[in-house]
Amino acid sequence: MFFGGEGEFPQNYGEAVKWLRKAAEQGHREAQFCLAHSYHGGFGVPKNNKKAFQWFLKAAEQGHATSQRMAGIFYYEGNVVPKDDVAAVNWFQKAADQKDATASYNLGCLYMAGKVVNQDFDKALSLLEQAAAAGHEAAPQAIQNIKQFRDDPDADFYAI
Repeated sequence: MFFGGEGEFPQNYGEAVKWLRKAAEQGHREAQFCLAHSYHGGFGVPKNNKKAFQWFLKAAEQGHATSQRMAGIFYYEGNVVPKDDVAAVNWFQKAADQKDATASYNLGCLYMAGKVVNQDFDKALSLLEQAAAAGHEAAPQAIQNIKQFRDDPDADFYAI
């Protein structure tokens, strides 16, 4: 209500965060995600990626797909928390299992490139097709790259 402003409620990020925090502290996973998003983007609170990660992780542990993807990104990048590729892949997989397009794309790219996981074009193709079906804009190009590489195994994969 306060985030976007509805009816008689004008947009007020500070008020929205106040109510989100109350719900998040009571374990409401969508509120935890929204509070994390607020800290991540600096909406109604000073930008704080450490707090953002903490709230994303709480929501992720309750099965919130976007939060699972975000936890994977934080672990993969290693800027806020120590880099942990195993945790990143696990969180990406959990989100991809829930058909999160970006998590499917991220994980597919990791399998395509053989980064932090063993290179597996079949798994990459499956994940990227899932991402494309869900509307991820970059997935079709990645799928084309895999197919092109398979047609010409002597090609330099990283030059594609």
